[in-house]
Amino acid sequence: MSKDALRNGSEVDMMKSMIAGGMSGVVARLFTAPLDVLKISAQLKPRNKIISIQETHPLNTHKRANIEIFKKDGIPGFFKGNVPGMVMYLLYGSVQFSTYSFLNSRLKLFDASFSEKYYESINSMIIGGLSGVTACVATYPLDILKTRFVAVANKNKTNIFKETIEIWKYENGIRGLFKGCTASIGTFGLSTAIMFSTYEALRIYTEKNKEFKFISPFISAITGVTAKTVTFPLDTVRRRLQIMQAKNLQKLTSESEIFQAYKSKKTFFNIGKQIIRTEGLLALYQGLPMALVKSAPTTAISLSVYQYIINNL
Repeated sequence: MSKDALRNGSEVDMMKSMIAGGMSGVVARLFTAPLDVLKISAQLKPRNKIISIQETHPLNTHKRANIEIFKKDGIPGFFKGNVPGMVMYLLYGSVQFSTYSFLNSRLKLFDASFSEKYYESINSMIIGGLSGVTACVATYPLDILKTRFVAVANKNKTNIFKETIEIWKYENGIRGLFKGCTASIGTFGLSTAIMFSTYEALRIYTEKNKEFKFISPFISAITGVTAKTVTFPLDTVRRRLQIMQAKNLQKLTSESEIFQAYKSKKTFFNIGKQIIRTEGLLALYQGLPMALVKSAPTTAISLSVYQYIINNL
């Protein structure tokens, strides 16, 4: 059996963890980039512009998103934001896994007497949350750029340097590049905590209960689906925040007046409440089916590639 590099107390070289984490992020991104575009496009589409019950069905929503992207941008439209997205996944994976390895080998927050079976997964939840927060802060400007590249039509092409300068110049400098970061810290921290703790809990459970060993190949996918489902409403609000302050808002969305109205709400939770009030609760879950389709392979690839590289590098 290969070594579980994420188990509480595991000693993993920081440089090896950084390389493995970065590679796991890049490989995951290569396979899931078009799904990411579809998910973000659905999250940014105000639900009160959908005019019939039939159109609100998740499958119809994504079918319509596919058609709209293809009509506007062709095949390249499904890879919008790929440059900042690829760099973000590389850095995020490196920081996330190396921070996790560093803390995991040095912090033991609970001893075995706290919970004979599952204290390792509780430890992983807390350390995973801290590593997610660290990675989020380190890569957040790239996340904003990725969201805006997905929103803008290819006919209004921009580039990463031009967009960065515009944000810096017109959106309050460094604050513009970190707009919504606080909300993202909560989202990424919670998502990563759930990811690592669920992964470790299921690994430990299947090791102790051999009759459930058949679950082992699906643990990474189950982990991704669980984390994404719990945190998706928070992710939708932060995506809206990431384009709300843009000087070129009309270029990013045809429903700019709706986003303008959200500006007056100021705080993350007030914006969330306003979305529910004007678009309905389901607006916070718009894009979830595609997110789940994306999340399972993303997490499975990320965790599997990381474990493989650590055990073979």
